[in-house]
Amino acid sequence: MGPWASRDQQEQRAKEEAISNLQSAYVRLAPSPLEGVGVFAMRDIAEGVEVMRWDWHKYPSVFIPEEELRERVPKEVFDQLRRIWHVDQHGQVATPLDFTSTLSYINFLNHSDQPNLSFGYSNGGYVTSRTVKRGEELFINYDRDYYPGYTAGFRARESSAGDTA
Repeated sequence: MGPWASRDQQEQRAKEEAISNLQSAYVRLAPSPLEGVGVFAMRDIAEGVEVMRWDWHKYPSVFIPEEELRERVPKEVFDQLRRIWHVDQHGQVATPLDFTSTLSYINFLNHSDQPNLSFGYSNGGYVTSRTVKRGEELFINYDRDYYPGYTAGFRARESSAGDTA
C-alpha cells in the first residue's frame, strides 16, 4: 500500500486481511486428557492443511546452554521455560528473545508417537498429516519433527528434566 492511500483504504485492507486470517483459523486451546492444555480442531481439517506457522523472523531465538539458563534466571522462569521449550541434543535451549510475547498455540502442542501434524523447518508450517475431525486434539512427534537423529527420545529427555510440575 502506497503512502498516499487514504485512512479508509488502509482500514479496509486491514479488515480484509483480518477476515482472511479468521477464515483460515482451525484451532483452539482446551484442557487435554493427555497433558495439561492441548490444541484442538475447531472444525474438520483436511489432510495437507497448514494450521499454524512459526514465524522465525518475527520471533527470533538464541541458543543458550541449559545450565547457564538454570544459573542465571529465576527458578520459576527457568521451570516454565523448560516446560515449553525443549533442550536439543547439544544441551542448548532455543530461547526466544522476548519470551512472554512469543507464546502461541504451538507451545501447547502435545507429543504423540502417532501425530496428526508435521512440522516443516524450511517454512515453519504445521501441516495436517491426515484428516483431523472437529474436537480432535492435534499432536506433533517431538522426536521426529524437532529432534531428528537424536536417539535418546523425547520421553527419556522428559523423565530426566527434573521438575515437571
